[in-house]
Amino acid sequence: MGTGANAIVAATARACTTITTQPLDIASTRMKMGSFGKSRAIASKAGQYAGLIPTLVGNATSRLFNKLLRTQSLVTLLLLISLSVSVFHAPICWMLVCKFGMGITGAVVAPLAIYDTFSPKYVQVRMPLSMETLQDLKPFLKLALPSVAMICLEWWSYEVLVILSGFLSNPEVQVAAISVFVNTEWLIYMISFGLNATASTRVQ
Repeated sequence: MGTGANAIVAATARACTTITTQPLDIASTRMKMGSFGKSRAIASKAGQYAGLIPTLVGNATSRLFNKLLRTQSLVTLLLLISLSVSVFHAPICWMLVCKFGMGITGAVVAPLAIYDTFSPKYVQVRMPLSMETLQDLKPFLKLALPSVAMICLEWWSYEVLVILSGFLSNPEVQVAAISVFVNTEWLIYMISFGLNATASTRVQ
């Protein structure tokens, strides 16, 4: 499992690096968002948020180690980590956004700090990196690439909704309404997500 884990980490890191180093600066993002009918204020904030996409690395790493811990029946550790994130996320976000005046930037930095602090990095599957790690990528990619395609199509559908809402009158209100809708849907989705987590947990 250790070699396989290293292979997955290597592939995930490569994918995240590719995404976070795309030659799309904030200015071009603002122009593209503006061309879809959004107001300049919304487009500016969207460009600022897009410039902080390196948080994707922490998210991807966290999801990977979640799966690894479940396969080892280390569910209690996952529970403690989740509780820690829930407890600290709100005060850290409030402190960065309100006290330090970082605004939307603080809202993005807060989860990144939590990922780095509470991510379960020290698991029993660690092995030294070697060339053998790269030889195990093919079976992983056969499963990973279709899964990535499905997830991307699902998430992009929400982005399309946000873009289309920019064509409606009073786009600020429309985008806010879409945000409420998406968050409510994610709350309901947690039921099926919990079933998925249960099914993928190894029971000894």
